[in-house]
Amino acid sequence: MLRLQVRGPSSRSVISSLSGQSSIHELSVAIEHAIGVPANEQRLLIGFPPKQLDISNGLLTLEQAGIKSGDSLIVEKISAVRGITKASAEETQSIIFTISKNQGLFVQRHMPPDNSCLFHSIAYVCMNRTRDAAAAMRKLISDTVASDSRTYNEALLDQPNRAYQSWIMNPNVWGGAIELYIFARSFQTEIVAFDPDYLREDVFGQECGFQKRVFLLYTAGNGQGQGGHSAHYDALVFSQSGASSESNDKVIFNVSDAYAWERARQFIESLHKNRVAKNSSLTLCKQWRRTQTGEATKASVGQSLLSGGTPLPSDVWNCSRCTFDNKRSDTVCTMCGAPNSR
Repeated sequence: MLRLQVRGPSSRSVISSLSGQSSIHELSVAIEHAIGVPANEQRLLIGFPPKQLDISNGLLTLEQAGIKSGDSLIVEKISAVRGITKASAEETQSIIFTISKNQGLFVQRHMPPDNSCLFHSIAYVCMNRTRDAAAAMRKLISDTVASDSRTYNEALLDQPNRAYQSWIMNPNVWGGAIELYIFARSFQTEIVAFDPDYLREDVFGQECGFQKRVFLLYTAGNGQGQGGHSAHYDALVFSQSGASSESNDKVIFNVSDAYAWERARQFIESLHKNRVAKNSSLTLCKQWRRTQTGEATKASVGQSLLSGGTPLPSDVWNCSRCTFDNKRSDTVCTMCGAPNSR
């Protein structure tokens, strides 16, 4: 075990419960327990002269971060409202993507149907296209719940806090709205989950003032009473070329980029129409909805929004290249510039 000295604004302590394979997130939680500075309000300094430690990747191990036994850490408290520290803001800005008009399109990146699809999807959009990190994402959820039993109580989790910590680590347990609520706060990122069957969107973390936004796609199956595939999450990303290659996928967007959100909605609207046409149990929705027919995996704790309450236009043509719905009078696609071939 490592022996780490930590010194906060008003107290100091020694942490000896972590190893080199413990994560940065676990270190932050241990510091919170030791000296009372909340994990999401910490700035850590290490060495002499003290230099800021990058704690933006909570899954990084202490060994990978260069932390060794005997090190001393200075803990400064920052404002939780700011969402990210000043030092990490510049780094974060470099990975936030803003969409330019008439370029690229949103695409669905499929995740394995292994009961961990939500965790795969979150790792892909929140950790720069990372795959095979579902177990680490479950661990992040478990650790977060363990660190704050007051917030994550039995009323929210539908079971005792300690039982939930073990339960969510089971690879056969599905993730849902509760986990999205936690992920939004862990990654300090607004998460928009679209349901194309019912033209629904749930937004997690919108009230927190985060600077980043990511998109997910949720499908409940082949419709009520139809059997077929079960509930599933995929990543919704922006591709400049729409190519099958994932290397240039843009996964994180600025929350002020309303255009990106509308482009994502256009993709979902087109997908909704296609799914309704192929599934008689679904009904074409004329506007974005707050509620849906059918039972969700877990009760939503997100914030459902209407897309302005505006009915989908009937007098349109759908671009075969980027799926955008254009006005009948448009001779070329407003989004990608492709000609109207209809």
